[in-house]
Order: sequence, then C-alpha cells, then structure tokens
Amino acid sequence: MSSTTLLARSGFLGTAALSAAAVQANLNALVRIAELFQEVLKGRTLGGDDRQVDQGSYAA
Repeated sequence: MSSTTLLARSGFLGTAALSAAAVQANLNALVRIAELFQEVLKGRTLGGDDRQVDQGSYAA
C-alpha cells in the first residue's frame, strides 16, 4: 500500500504530507529501477521473465 493511500485512510490529507508521500514514492521507484538495471548488468533475469539477457550483443 502506498504512503499516499495510508495517509488518506488515516484522514490526514495535508498538502505537504501528500507531496512528501509523492516524493517518497518516486524515490522508491528510482531505487527499484536501479535494482533492475543492476540485475540486467549481472545477466540475471528480471522478475517473472525466464529469458536470460544476451550479454554478447552489448558493448562492455
């Protein structure tokens, strides 16, 4: 459940709190993108994908 949803359910709908929740959600997304990128560089499969990344077709 997102931070924004938790704030809404608790009845705290202040603009600053919602903005902070949006920033946190974006930071979480950036961290996940970085994790996925590292998985690709290591040649591992992404979650749910059973195909390996073809490392031979990418310049080092």
